[in-house]
Amino acid sequence: MSSTLLSSSGNGAVTWCGCCKVVQLEFGNICLRFAQTEFEAFCNNVGLLNIQRWEEANSATVFRRKVHIQVRPTNITMVFSAEEIRELRRLMAEAQASLAMQHCGGKLHSYSLN
Repeated sequence: MSSTLLSSSGNGAVTWCGCCKVVQLEFGNICLRFAQTEFEAFCNNVGLLNIQRWEEANSATVFRRKVHIQVRPTNITMVFSAEEIRELRRLMAEAQASLAMQHCGGKLHSYSLN
């Protein structure tokens, strides 16, 4: 399977599979697969997170990661530190820009995942 690397960071990467039309986000130990519209919606939701509010709401917890993202309709909650959310936002913004460039006729480098 060949995918296009849209963006990468120290903790993750975002790829696009043109064959199956799937955006794959790997970040830390989380791997999420989206249709492009789902990826755009997830990016929007992460962009709207109020990091300061989450940190204040969870300030009394012993856990380092204070920002929560619920995966509905499951009982799964992904947790992130403020720094991880900022890195995730940068990673996804770069991926969105790369996808936009690709759909406007730009060329991106493909690589094999095997």
